[in-house]
Amino acid sequence: MKIQTNYHTHTYLCKHATGTIDDYVSRAVGLGYTDIGISDHCPFTEELERMIYSKRMNMDDFINTYLPDLEKAKLKYKDIINIHSAVEIEYFDEFKDFYPQLTKKLDYMILGQHYFKYNGKYLSVYSQLSDEMIKIYADTVVEALNTGYFKIFAHPDVFNWGYPFWDDECVNASKRIIQAAIDNNVILEINANGIRNCEKAHRYITIPSNDRKKKDVHNWAYPNVEFFKLCANTDVLLMINDDAHDPLHLSDEATIKAYELAEKLGLKLVNNL
Repeated sequence: MKIQTNYHTHTYLCKHATGTIDDYVSRAVGLGYTDIGISDHCPFTEELERMIYSKRMNMDDFINTYLPDLEKAKLKYKDIINIHSAVEIEYFDEFKDFYPQLTKKLDYMILGQHYFKYNGKYLSVYSQLSDEMIKIYADTVVEALNTGYFKIFAHPDVFNWGYPFWDDECVNASKRIIQAAIDNNVILEINANGIRNCEKAHRYITIPSNDRKKKDVHNWAYPNVEFFKLCANTDVLLMINDDAHDPLHLSDEATIKAYELAEKLGLKLVNNL
């Protein structure tokens, strides 16, 4: 398959990526892409900044740089490539009045649930998680998808970073997420940046074979092969995105591995929004 789109892209404004909008667009045009979505992390409110430390652009950058630069790029490249304006954003109570405003400013929103509330505090999916926490993560995601605000759910299986096992709790949580995506016409993302992150950090989960003659399987924490096996033969919409934090991430080795995974599992992919 010729890769022609990426809808999950971060710029230097998020403070943990490199490249401007123009850098990504130039790379995408050179690769023959038809579409690119720019989707930096949405700023936190002042209240959230007090509760959670996370590198991302601030509200001033968002209003005065990010949004105007997107509109300029759309105009500049309108005859060359389709540029889509977006953010990757969490589902937080503190954002509930903000989502309707964002829908008027952007083409779409990506749900990226890196934190969820546990015992009154926000907990990162990259911290050590318990089976109870996995259930609460799934509860949060299902509630988020049911709002109808989100077009794509990024790295839906990222919880396996903090819970490097595959058990009944993971299966139950995954099935609930998949069904909520089907019910709300949300695209689940096979995230190529997970491959980059997991291979760099040597973060894998072990799937016992339960057969002495066979070896245990060691999968990336995300994209998790077991999660996407559950997606096969369902009506869920699936898309591969780079989650690019560098222009060179577009169509790199991790991207190719993500497409190979989808082909191996016989997954049908959505290529355009």
